[in-house]
Amino acid sequence: MSYTPPSLATIQQAALVYFQAAHRDPVTGVAPPLGPRTFLGQQAFALAQLIFEVLSGVQAADADAIPGNLYVDSTGLLRTRNSPTALDSWAYVLGVPSSTPGTYGRRTAQAASGGAATATGSAGIVVLTGAQLTDPSGKVVVALSAGFTMPGGGSQGIGLHAVTTGSGGNLPVGTELRWSSPPAGLTSKVTLTTALTNGYDIESYTSLAQRILTRLQNPPAAGKANDFRVWAEGSVDTAGRSLGIARCYVYPLKKGSGSVSLVPLLAGSGTDRDPGATVVAQLATYLKNLYIATDYVEIVRPYFPSNSALSIVVKARPATGYTYDVDDLAQGATPSWQGTTVVSQSTNTIVIGSLTPSAIASAIANQPRIQLQITGQALPWLGRVTAYQENTPIGGQATLTLDSTPPGTPTLMYAGGGAVLPVAISILGLIDSLGPSTQSGYADSGDVWSDTATVGAIAQVALDTTGPDSRRCLLTAPNVGASPSVGVTIAIGNGSPGTADVQALDYTANGPQLLTVASILVIKA
Repeated sequence: MSYTPPSLATIQQAALVYFQAAHRDPVTGVAPPLGPRTFLGQQAFALAQLIFEVLSGVQAADADAIPGNLYVDSTGLLRTRNSPTALDSWAYVLGVPSSTPGTYGRRTAQAASGGAATATGSAGIVVLTGAQLTDPSGKVVVALSAGFTMPGGGSQGIGLHAVTTGSGGNLPVGTELRWSSPPAGLTSKVTLTTALTNGYDIESYTSLAQRILTRLQNPPAAGKANDFRVWAEGSVDTAGRSLGIARCYVYPLKKGSGSVSLVPLLAGSGTDRDPGATVVAQLATYLKNLYIATDYVEIVRPYFPSNSALSIVVKARPATGYTYDVDDLAQGATPSWQGTTVVSQSTNTIVIGSLTPSAIASAIANQPRIQLQITGQALPWLGRVTAYQENTPIGGQATLTLDSTPPGTPTLMYAGGGAVLPVAISILGLIDSLGPSTQSGYADSGDVWSDTATVGAIAQVALDTTGPDSRRCLLTAPNVGASPSVGVTIAIGNGSPGTADVQALDYTANGPQLLTVASILVIKA
């Protein structure tokens, strides 16, 4: 337990009592007035302030005396009591590496790299190395990795890297980039054909505190299991850039005596956690300089079997302020229009395979929110219906106009509300915190992790989710075991929804599975 000083008010009250007793008339027993505006009251307040500052310094020194001083706050987030200055010092003393070789402390922000596109324009145009482009938001600056002269065919493959540091520079395939100052004859836009990846934000001090604590609990040795984890998570390429290994899972002796198998993962979500072949090769090169030559080290990428992503549905009752804008349930247990099929989509309009639900029609003046299940996207998309047309484009269908364009192909429509995205994001974070399968029995016994998506954990995370006002989004906890109206279900791939927990499987030929999410829906109970 860390030292907690008394409050300033408590110290001031104690000082007032002291002064009152000290100045009490020995004959009459009468004490002088000690209001806050009296001379003695002012003295008591000044003394209380001095004592409080001294005790606050003691509190800070006490917190910093324990490196990696972690605690969980009232919202469930992991925090550190250590000051930034103390953490920097502890990192240096204990040799906790930064992302720069030979230095210690926080990992610095890193710009994304590895992007590719095709530039088009008139033959003979010269574009210099470092020429800049911007993403659609205008917030991410990208630079040309190597200049070129446009060939006669009018197209040229180009390599790109982000100038803007941080995770915001990780741009997916299909992102449209605009040249900042294109020469005459150069097409103003290019489209990424290879994603920009490995951009990272500056490390938080809580994360640094965790690494310091890990270093204390598992000091470096001659290649024990945790050493490989520490080495991998601090790995850099030949240019000194962090490889971005956010977490490395270790399986000692899986391939026999003297062997160790590693599953490194990047930060992010779903299959984006896969480091890819290039990073794995760079990690192998880095580790060869650290472990004993006679060791057998295997680096395995996480395995994502086809048709294995999870579809998670939470049916729950939202709290006040987080209710759904419209009712998509009938009066009984039979859904009215939950899961209405979306036939097609064009920019900010969708066509549904039925007439406009009466709940939306009656609330259209308030632009009610809906959620759409999007193909290839784990989180539901939330938007507002601004207008509708019945029997369009054909009889029995309806065209709904939305306030913005969905980021993909929608398949199903449900009612939307304030609880949808916060709860869905919390659940996705839970699944993305899971590690690869431990079914082989070789997982490092000193590094316990979960590889199972449980309905109980999903239900608890959903219930604990708070919104911008720090209040819980859900009024009732989803039952661990689905009922017609309330519950949590998980479907694997194209399988039927069920209430069974799902454990990642260990595929001997392809490495351990890592669970991913196909879709999350938070719907009205």
